Amino acid sequence: MKSKIYILSILLALVLPAKLSAGDTVVIVTDRETYLAGDRIYCSAFCLSEDGKISGSTSTVYMEIASTDAAVVQSKIALVEGRGSAAVEIPSSAPSGIYAVYAYTADKQPYLSKCISVFNTSSLARVNSGVEVVDKVEPATVSEKTTGPLSVVAKHVGDSLRIQISNLSEGDLSFALSLSGEDLLSGAPLSSFGSFEAAGKADGKAYSEKDYEGELIVGKWLSGQEAAKNNSALVPYIATPGAAADIYSGKIDQDGKIYFQTANIHGKRDLVCQIWGLPEGVDARFEPESPFIGLLNQENQKLQLCESQRAALEQRMLSLKLQPSLDTLYQFLPKRENLLFAGEDQVRYHLDDYTRFPFVEDIAVEFVPELKVRGRKGERQFRIIVSQNKVDEARFQDNVLALLDGVPVEDHEDILAMDAMLLTDLEIYTSSLSVGNSSFNGVVNFITESKDLSQVHFSDAVRIVEFDGCEYPVAYTRGILKGDSKASLPQTVYWQPVLDVAAGSTIVISVPAAQDFSGRYRLVLEGTGDSAQKVFVVKPVQL
Repeated sequence: MKSKIYILSILLALVLPAKLSAGDTVVIVTDRETYLAGDRIYCSAFCLSEDGKISGSTSTVYMEIASTDAAVVQSKIALVEGRGSAAVEIPSSAPSGIYAVYAYTADKQPYLSKCISVFNTSSLARVNSGVEVVDKVEPATVSEKTTGPLSVVAKHVGDSLRIQISNLSEGDLSFALSLSGEDLLSGAPLSSFGSFEAAGKADGKAYSEKDYEGELIVGKWLSGQEAAKNNSALVPYIATPGAAADIYSGKIDQDGKIYFQTANIHGKRDLVCQIWGLPEGVDARFEPESPFIGLLNQENQKLQLCESQRAALEQRMLSLKLQPSLDTLYQFLPKRENLLFAGEDQVRYHLDDYTRFPFVEDIAVEFVPELKVRGRKGERQFRIIVSQNKVDEARFQDNVLALLDGVPVEDHEDILAMDAMLLTDLEIYTSSLSVGNSSFNGVVNFITESKDLSQVHFSDAVRIVEFDGCEYPVAYTRGILKGDSKASLPQTVYWQPVLDVAAGSTIVISVPAAQDFSGRYRLVLEGTGDSAQKVFVVKPVQL
């Protein structure tokens, strides 16, 4: 039932185009303001309605981090009920300079969230006219500050830093929390939450449809656009190998534009783009267009460099080199799941549990009672049988969705021609299913060990491209453990991008902080809530 509701929402989305609510803005909060090239930036995203409250009207934020020369980071952040998070890496080749952090949604109205400083310690590259060499730079100072209905008390007790957070308002609050080491570098100033501003206009780049459950992917024609405009029989598909739920059928509007409503694809993936129903001899191909605007920093700021920063830069550079890969230390946060196959009747066969056969058709004949192969008009097609006693000719004939590693295959002969010994598993869904505006009376998914589609010869109309999906939502909660050295510690030792505190409630967070470790740190909380009151707390912390 869940999947039917989900599919109904997708069908409605395809029929009823809509735009973002008027006045919605997006804001990015980062864990700090100064970074080295090669550093990770932890991000927390907010979508705010016109009255400043958290809004669930969109599901994807596009973030660009750009100097006056070029954008060095372009990433997507998935939102769930108006909140999201990510960890992105500054390229090691990024020139020293001041960078602007922009965010926008499918309406392509960018907002400047803040500016950050990037120091490149392994290259002399600098942002064009963006660096100033001076005789003296005063290091940033941390002054205690509290804005908004929040009480924060931090105390080092035993081997942990105990942070007590009380919501003093009558509405729920949502914010990000970071704990980072003392910053001896001087760069972009600490900007408070709510200081964002519009950065130019969308200039006609806004999508005409809204992202409902996930990113709205728009197809860019490589050939065949004119032939596709008035052909209602054509069905475009995108899918990611290895994930049977990441299958989306799109629609071609009257102008020939292709739209796909997705449930947010995460990570770097291969994306298979194809069009079903093409007449013989028609060449029609597409691939996803970039959703990014390509912004440049419009702020007139220069990064100041001087000899007195050498020691601090060397210490930060050593820490960056010594710290372990953080990928294994992340705490992955909940993300919106694709409900395409949720609740469906599934039968799975692990083929090594049975006698192996060299031909795919033999698998169906010998030990998979739900699956049959029948010829029709000189072509073999899969059929799914729900009863051994009766075959429903009208329901199941020519209407089975065949997948290879989760990718739709229009011509079933392509799978039947495979070497069956390359298959490891077989999944069969016997219920009727809708994928976008396409309906099927069953699904069979053939799974290979490699999951790279190398065993099928697709037509020239099929494109397989690299696709950057949304960043995985993560927190970093390792803190400071016994035996840690100052040299190997990352600058940010604790990061929680999505913390919620109910009205009038108190929560306590224990950050690992070894008792024998000493140092000066900065605790920052930024966010908002139901009452639209901005939260911005800065506290110096001595361990």
